[in-house]
Amino acid sequence: MDIGVRVGAIYSASPSIVCFLGFGVYQGDFVPPRGPNSETLSFLQIPVPKILLDSGEVVYGHQCYFASEYDVKQYLQGKHVVDVDLKDVLGN
Repeated sequence: MDIGVRVGAIYSASPSIVCFLGFGVYQGDFVPPRGPNSETLSFLQIPVPKILLDSGEVVYGHQCYFASEYDVKQYLQGKHVVDVDLKDVLGN
C-alpha cells in the first residue's frame, strides 16, 4: 500500500454488525509506541502500518482491520455499522 492512500479501519466485524473506527490515511510502517496493545512490537522494534484517522487519532495495523476507503465502503454496505471510539475499545 502506498503512503497517503485513504483507508477505512474496522475494529471488529460479524456477518451483520461492524464496529467501525473511521476513515483516514495510511502513514507508512512505524514501530508503535509502548503500551498495553504494543508491548512486544515496541520491544522488538517491529514496524506495523500506522493510520491517521480523520478524527486525529492514530491506530496501528495490529489493532484493526483496514483496507482502501473504496473497499471498506463496499464492505460496509448492507451491514449495521456501529461507530466506535478508539479510546473506548483500546483504552488508549
